[in-house]
Amino acid sequence: GLGLSISSHLIEAMGGTIKLSSAVGHGSNFHFTIPVEKLEDEHAVLVLPEPLKKKHMLLADNQELSRDIIEKVLKSWSVTDVRLATTKEDVFSQLEQAERNNNPIDMVFINLTMANQSAEGFINRIRELSTSKDFCIVELSTSNERCSVKGIDCFLSKPVSQSNLHDTLLSSYGFSEITHSGTRQEPDNCWFSGARLLLVEDNEVNREVATEILQEAGFEIDICVNGEQAIS
Repeated sequence: GLGLSISSHLIEAMGGTIKLSSAVGHGSNFHFTIPVEKLEDEHAVLVLPEPLKKKHMLLADNQELSRDIIEKVLKSWSVTDVRLATTKEDVFSQLEQAERNNNPIDMVFINLTMANQSAEGFINRIRELSTSKDFCIVELSTSNERCSVKGIDCFLSKPVSQSNLHDTLLSSYGFSEITHSGTRQEPDNCWFSGARLLLVEDNEVNREVATEILQEAGFEIDICVNGEQAIS
């Protein structure tokens, strides 16, 4: 449709090519290649302050992909103790075992769909099982609306991005500044600062999210809600 036509023109404008492979009953696969230059400047890489690397964390999510992604990111930041739980009973068991080993869990990332029935009772029991003075519960949800259950300290919307996860960890323990290695360019200093983009999106929520992200990055945004407006 229109999206494919726009994508094709953009890729060709950058000197690239777009290709299609399709099979009846299996769907279509689009892929493209564009020539790019390798940047020599060091990229900004998010890292955690040393105290956060020593926190004992429990990642409780019955969705394997989400669980694996967050675990890999935490370990890439050198968090030394990341434990996994896939059921409500497993969460309780892990917390109890940590207490017996005198290494109480400091932070729990929790998907409340694991509670089955009473989310509030689930959260209360989790809090009862940890003696950590810095204990924090982070809710993981595919919804943009935070759960109203008492006892939840933070909220992360899935899919979880590295930057949002990083910011949540920092704010939860009083670290206000972004910590990174390498160089981090502010939007005003980036090559695309002031560049003008046309955003075409018929979903209001998606428009709001994309606009906020792009404007924070330094782009100037023109918005259209359908292809006809975009063409005109």
